[in-house]
Amino acid sequence: MIDIEPDGPTKPGGADGIPTHDGADDVRIISNDIGKATDLFFTCTGAPATVNDVTIANNILRGRALTILITGFTTVPRSNYLIENNQSDSPTQTVYGAGMIRLRNVVNAVISNNTAPVGSKPAVTVNGSNKVTIGNNHFPGATSLVVVDQPPSDFPATSKAAVQWGAKSGVVTHCGNDFGSAGSQTDSPCT
Repeated sequence: MIDIEPDGPTKPGGADGIPTHDGADDVRIISNDIGKATDLFFTCTGAPATVNDVTIANNILRGRALTILITGFTTVPRSNYLIENNQSDSPTQTVYGAGMIRLRNVVNAVISNNTAPVGSKPAVTVNGSNKVTIGNNHFPGATSLVVVDQPPSDFPATSKAAVQWGAKSGVVTHCGNDFGSAGSQTDSPCT
């Protein structure tokens, strides 16, 4: 559906300080009512370019899973992602054997107050990321709330892809979420 995929790296800015060539900053995907579509709801992949300050909020997905993939690089992590108050009525289909929301090499991400059925997978998968906060979400059907620093289950451990997913994460916190069969499991309340 929505894909930010730079073809090349971000280059230093000119005299005006604005970076040139590829990347994105201050992206807002807010208050949309989205019907059935194919592929993932939001992806941010591509070349190691700066793609920062992205807000995905207050969207309603009908017949579309809240499937999000954000992949940065150790040399150019993605930063400042806010994913909040989104609703979906459709469970996530498996993509790369990872969670419904997948963060790789992302710094400063907040995932809060979302409601979405997950299916038989983790709600969130985090690899090589830091300062990730997951709070007050309703993810029924998720096998777990968050999996940190494990390659996706369908990548052989010796593959190049598994190595890419294997970087170490920093701080990942979560509270006030429910998940599992019909949202039957909860983690600690937020204080």
